[in-house]
This record gives sequence, C-alpha cells and structure tokens, in this order.
Amino acid sequence: MEKEQLIFIDDSVRAWLASLDDIIPALIDEMVTTTKKNRFDLVTNVDKTIQQRFQQFLTETFPEHQLFAEGKNQ
Repeated sequence: MEKEQLIFIDDSVRAWLASLDDIIPALIDEMVTTTKKNRFDLVTNVDKTIQQRFQQFLTETFPEHQLFAEGKNQ
C-alpha cells in the first residue's frame, strides 16, 4: 500500500472517530445492556451503534475493506 493511501485512511478514520464525540454521550445517557451468549457476555447499545456506524463508514469510504469484529453479525 502506498504512503498516500495510508495517510488517506488514517485521516479518514481520525475524522470518523472525532465525529463520535457528539454521538457517544447521547448513547451513554440512554445506555441499555444486554447479554449475548451468557450473563457474563455483555453488550450495550453503545457497542452495537458504534459498530454499525463504523461498518457503514467502512462500506461507504473503503468498500474494498472489511470489518473484522468479535461481535460481528450477532
């Protein structure tokens, strides 16, 4: 991968992360915790929303890339 491509990816991800500053506090105010596999395997609406938004960002900005996540498709 070329240096310019890496810089573009870095800048894009940093901008996306900065956009979370407005979203996360509102999500935390309305936090809901559920379980996945058992009572010790917790997931919150914050986790789900951030993962969904990142998947959307990735699909729109870098369609040739894929998200590899522990809780993907669950």
